[in-house]
Amino acid sequence: MEGRYSLSVIAPDGVRWAIWAPQPDKSSVIETSGDVSLGTPVDTLHGTLDNITGVGTATMSRTYRVSVFMMNADPWSLVRPPELTGRDGDGYWLSRSSTDPNVVISIYGYTVGRASRHGDAFEGAGNGFWGDLAEGWTILTHLCCGDGVGMFSSPSAADLSLATFVAGGIFLAIGVRSKVRKPTAA
Repeated sequence: MEGRYSLSVIAPDGVRWAIWAPQPDKSSVIETSGDVSLGTPVDTLHGTLDNITGVGTATMSRTYRVSVFMMNADPWSLVRPPELTGRDGDGYWLSRSSTDPNVVISIYGYTVGRASRHGDAFEGAGNGFWGDLAEGWTILTHLCCGDGVGMFSSPSAADLSLATFVAGGIFLAIGVRSKVRKPTAA
């Protein structure tokens, strides 16, 4: 199972910014693109938020993975995207400071949960936000919430290997059995 929280900041080249943004409820591996870094989380009136600094346009993804062995008729019921801090009713609180308070800085964040097993895949949309940030505090509208969509995907290599192994075993058994049979005299 995998959960992902992705965040994109769109800002003019050369503009330095610091944003306090919602953080996921799970620890995760961080991947970045552009001039961006994640600092120590900040405790605010709106919960504990990520302290993200950067220059210009940048993206950050936080991914956590969990391997689960289960005997469950509905394993997809355990898939859930990360929950985010900073939620207040129908929105999320974020704070911005930058070297130029007059430029437009936009942000887009979303969560997703995924799981897979041989021949099946499941992806469920979670929470998100999008909008332009003013200097100081801004509440951005809660974007989406989904129950997820189950999908059938083509068989994996492991599925095909298993099917080939079973079919080969059956044909081998039939061949051996026919060789072992001796014709009976009438």
